[in-house]
Amino acid sequence: MTILATGLGSSITAADPVILSANISAVRAGLHMSASTASFVASIATLTLAATVLGAGALGDKYGMRRMYTLGLVGTVVFGVLAAAAPNAAVLVFARAAVGVAFALQLGLSLAIVNVVFPPERRAIAISLHLGACFAVAVPLPAVGSLLAAQIGWRTCFLVAPAVALIALVLLLRNVPE
Repeated sequence: MTILATGLGSSITAADPVILSANISAVRAGLHMSASTASFVASIATLTLAATVLGAGALGDKYGMRRMYTLGLVGTVVFGVLAAAAPNAAVLVFARAAVGVAFALQLGLSLAIVNVVFPPERRAIAISLHLGACFAVAVPLPAVGSLLAAQIGWRTCFLVAPAVALIALVLLLRNVPE
């Protein structure tokens, strides 16, 4: 369950930017954004993730990896829903920047949790399974996000990451030690 909980969190960080990129035209039209603003929106989460991922590891060391990973999952839910409900481009930019910080906590700590939970003799297999779970979940998520956006509306593409984060959060709280 630790592998699944951490793999789900990592998968979000890979799939979510792809989901947005695939649907950026619809988001741009929905919020009447310029091309440059849409480009910024599409990249801001990745930018903030990259800028904060090392700090996420330090926060995990100081305050607890599970606690900070949980904060990342909760942040993904809160800011993903905010992005879906954004009334304008400014709110969307803020939500996407904040979700990037949440992603940094998930990406920076998921493998660290696996590393700590599993003993050295089982660690290589656990890491392999973690990465396999991450990619197995991440691959279909862009298709799901695009299908939702096409069938229901562009705002739903921002709700895929929060849905997966909620599943990961339940698994984490029930099965992963601090």
